[in-house]
Amino acid sequence: MVQGRRSEEPYPLEEVLALFAASTSGASHRAKLLTCTAEAALEHFLTQHDAPFGLLLKPPHELLGLAEETGTALRSKLVAALYGSFNLVVLRKELVQDLSAQLKEPVDQADRTGLLSEAFAREEALLHSCKALLWVERSTSVGRDCTLDLERCPAFFEALMQEDQALGNFILLWSSSILRSMSSELFSNFGDAVGRTLEAEQDSSAFKAVHLLVDVADKKLQILKSICKHSGQQVCHADTLVAAALLDDRGELGAFTRCCRVVQDPRSGRPTWLLAEAPSSLAALVADSGAERAELAQKSLQLLFVALGATGI
Repeated sequence: MVQGRRSEEPYPLEEVLALFAASTSGASHRAKLLTCTAEAALEHFLTQHDAPFGLLLKPPHELLGLAEETGTALRSKLVAALYGSFNLVVLRKELVQDLSAQLKEPVDQADRTGLLSEAFAREEALLHSCKALLWVERSTSVGRDCTLDLERCPAFFEALMQEDQALGNFILLWSSSILRSMSSELFSNFGDAVGRTLEAEQDSSAFKAVHLLVDVADKKLQILKSICKHSGQQVCHADTLVAAALLDDRGELGAFTRCCRVVQDPRSGRPTWLLAEAPSSLAALVADSGAERAELAQKSLQLLFVALGATGI
């Protein structure tokens, strides 16, 4: 393990302790904490191994931070699986900040638009530079609202608590953390935001602006309600979808895996998968219709369930 870029996201100590507590499976953790920079550790790892694998469940700053003279060759050795979404949003945001800091003059809106385009270009070049990369987005595969929860798959959580109680406890503690942080953010900031909006736009357009704030607040409130409804036993089917793909030794998800090129919406970052005319190093999990998404969700949940030692879900 090595310290990468620090995050402003709250991550209470008890969650970390729960994850590394002795589990009922008896599994041990062999990770070592390194004191070098993340870029140096990554360069050493890629240099020392002929077939390196990367599991990218955080913003991949370090891959971009490799030395220019060696980075391209090292990245071309890497086979990786990535969950995009928030991780890529943060990557682009901090890329824009880094690029802005390199400019000597103040940055205006036109500059920011240009810097964001440059950030998108660098991100896409990075993700196409690996030997092979699987890119998973919940919104374009199982659907943005797909979760593992007590209503959808109660047997999964029962098996999880039997096979790895530490991980089950981690989920409960993380749900508690989300309740605390999101409720504090929602109820302390919402009224102030509405007040500022009404003061800034003192005509009928103010109501449209407030409607956007209400939509955001409602989404957060629905998350809080769902966590409580399922007694904290709920996980967004995001990183777990990546895990299911890695467990898919028999190609159960093959029908949903597309070799492609990608273009992204310049505002939202939402990807559009373009079927590659030539061989591509990039693949994505994609389901176009509601029926396909339901099938992909069910098959991926089955893979996770079997990995816990059970036979069906």
